[in-house]
Amino acid sequence: MKFGLGVNSPFGLATEYEDNWVGRYHGVLSDLKTVNVNPSLAYRLNDRVSIGGGLNIMLGTVDLSSAVDMGSVCVAGLAGVIGFDAALGACSASGAAPQSLDGFAELTGDNYDDTAYAYNLGLTFEVSKETTIGVAYRSEIEMKVSGKAEFTVPTSSTALNTVIAGSGGLFDDSDLEATVDLPASFSISVAHRVGKITWLADATWTGWSSFEELRIIYDNPVQPDSVTTEDWQDTMRYSIGLDYQYSDRMILRAGVALDESPIPSAERRTPRLPGNDRTWLSLGLGYLVNQRISVDIGYSHLFVDDAKIDHELESEIPTLNASLVGEYEAEVDIFSAQLNWNLD
Repeated sequence: MKFGLGVNSPFGLATEYEDNWVGRYHGVLSDLKTVNVNPSLAYRLNDRVSIGGGLNIMLGTVDLSSAVDMGSVCVAGLAGVIGFDAALGACSASGAAPQSLDGFAELTGDNYDDTAYAYNLGLTFEVSKETTIGVAYRSEIEMKVSGKAEFTVPTSSTALNTVIAGSGGLFDDSDLEATVDLPASFSISVAHRVGKITWLADATWTGWSSFEELRIIYDNPVQPDSVTTEDWQDTMRYSIGLDYQYSDRMILRAGVALDESPIPSAERRTPRLPGNDRTWLSLGLGYLVNQRISVDIGYSHLFVDDAKIDHELESEIPTLNASLVGEYEAEVDIFSAQLNWNLD
């Protein structure tokens, strides 16, 4: 019987743009941080088979911000009373033409009051002294976030002030809540040792189809839900690599991976996470400090396919449904370090 305790971050993202960039109504800051505590038990059934399982306890924080086209809010608010053309003229004359007068929305939340739980299972089978097969499963995890929405509304336009005053509380600061179903995953891997080299291969399925939409619900009954339809799809990740036993204390590592994006189309790609299919190239090493302590360091470079975006905002205020059309070019560098401490 073995007991283990892992602390990691299984999900996270951070993108940030200038407040005045062309896609500011779709997103300015997006920041998700998670911390997952994973106590686990493993049991060796016999000389060939070991099984294990664990509990995942996940906490997270979310920060989302975007500009709000208050000129379009002004036009929408007056159009039902005096007609669209007259509303456009009145708002423009008052300094609130569409895309010329911006407000700002900042949404913050966490799941500290509703901790997320999941489980993971694993099995290894030693085919021979040289070859081992492993499988691992992590369950879907539901993250329920509660927090605060803070709105900044400019007061320089008399026409906009009239619309906001008559709205009954539109863009008032409010509590909020949101629920996101983060995906399950299943992996199968093989390790085969030949002399000082261990060859490695892995295939991982991730059930991103659980992420159907991002819906933010406000306690303020006047404020409509913020909705982004995601419709993500399940993905596969394939990797091969090797470990080279350079010395009794040091292992050198290298690998390559093909990693599919869950984003199904340019219409579903958003600037908050404008990813695409990517290829990983990785190098690393492991060093045995003593019989109890070892360290691992690694570096990965990700080549990301160019990604087209053709996304339209989804708002109950039609004049806010701005489209963002373009193409993203990206590459990623990842540095990592790990400390392993064996308590036996």
